[in-house]
Amino acid sequence: MRRSLFIRSLLVSVVIVSVFVVPLAILIARTADERAITAGRSDALALSPILSLAGDPRVTGAIVTVGQRARPRDVSVVFPDGSVLGLGAALDRDPIADPPSLQRARSESFVHRMSGGKVVYQPVLRSNGSIAVIRVLVPDSLLERGVHRAWAVLVLLGVGLIGLAVFLNDRLGRSVVRSVDRLAEVANRLGSGDVDARAEPAGPPEVRAVGTALNRLADRIDELLGTERAALADLQHQLRTPVTALRAELATVDDRHGLLRIELGLEELTSTLDRIIREAATPTRHGIGISTDLAAVVRMRTSFWLVLAEDEHRPFVVEVPDEPVPVAMVSTDVTAIVDVLVDNVFSHTAEGTGLSVRVLGSGRRVALVVEDDGPGFPHGFDPLRGDSPAGSTGLGLDIARRLTESSGGRFTTMTKSDGGARVRIELARAGADPSLGSPVS
Repeated sequence: MRRSLFIRSLLVSVVIVSVFVVPLAILIARTADERAITAGRSDALALSPILSLAGDPRVTGAIVTVGQRARPRDVSVVFPDGSVLGLGAALDRDPIADPPSLQRARSESFVHRMSGGKVVYQPVLRSNGSIAVIRVLVPDSLLERGVHRAWAVLVLLGVGLIGLAVFLNDRLGRSVVRSVDRLAEVANRLGSGDVDARAEPAGPPEVRAVGTALNRLADRIDELLGTERAALADLQHQLRTPVTALRAELATVDDRHGLLRIELGLEELTSTLDRIIREAATPTRHGIGISTDLAAVVRMRTSFWLVLAEDEHRPFVVEVPDEPVPVAMVSTDVTAIVDVLVDNVFSHTAEGTGLSVRVLGSGRRVALVVEDDGPGFPHGFDPLRGDSPAGSTGLGLDIARRLTESSGGRFTTMTKSDGGARVRIELARAGADPSLGSPVS
């Protein structure tokens, strides 16, 4: 943001300074030109009174004197008979040699542009009635005297003004940028699970308004979480009431063996309800701040399924890194995914069919891959529809898919080229943005 403000202030400053500097530079060049031409006219007018005296012997000396004083301007006089007297007797492409131009020079004063400078022509009426023409050559060095230096000063001044404007704008923009950065920090803390984070509104009115709105949003989140916890507490009470009543009814049952089985079932039901309520009481089930060691969960669940695999004589390969592999998903969902995928192999392949469970990846995303050596998925199987032509409901894979995608993961199924089904689940590593990172190889 600060860089964007810097670039915009630089462009605006350049445009504003250019609007003033460019016309001023043109004005300086024109002023220098007019000043030199005015000086040339003054030299011509200085000779006019003496030249008007026909045959005055002082004419030649006056021309030489004015010419020397006017250097580097060249002064000369063209007499009515065509003779030229003075320091500028030879001028290239002098229009005075052209009869129409000569007639114009004898009737009016004008300035002519030629190679190397400009020539000022001034007609003078002599006492004998003839007309002589005074020529003053003003070279380019006089027409441009001081112009380049003035332009250099203007450029330095413009650069200085642009630098000053950009510096002041950057100083003023820092307060806005800092305020926005603080708001972003508070928003990131809220996204990380710190619901106590609050912003201190500062900066321009618009930024303060955003800070106030962010604080109201955080307060609203607190209220919603409190309401959710209260509702869950009430739910827990309502669920435990019928379980307690059922326990009381069991006291009247005479069959001790049946009673034992029912009590075990009730204990399992109570444990399940407690676990569901604890997980539901968390502020969020997925996202930043949630972390579960995928490697540890896979080791624990595969050790459970390994007993059944040995009973059915199934080769069971487990490849899990020794170091923790934290993923952004609650442990119950990770456990459910592993159980669903492994149970799917046991349910839909014959005894003796081998399977493997692997955990891959060390970057921002990790993968859980479950493969088997069975016939693979039936033709036309689509886990998005939840069924298959082979009669399977596909409910287990649909549950795994929904749990994966709800946490920002990727769920893919395929039949291997050598036969057998493969299910691949990619999950974001805990603390990483789920949208970042390339697929795990």
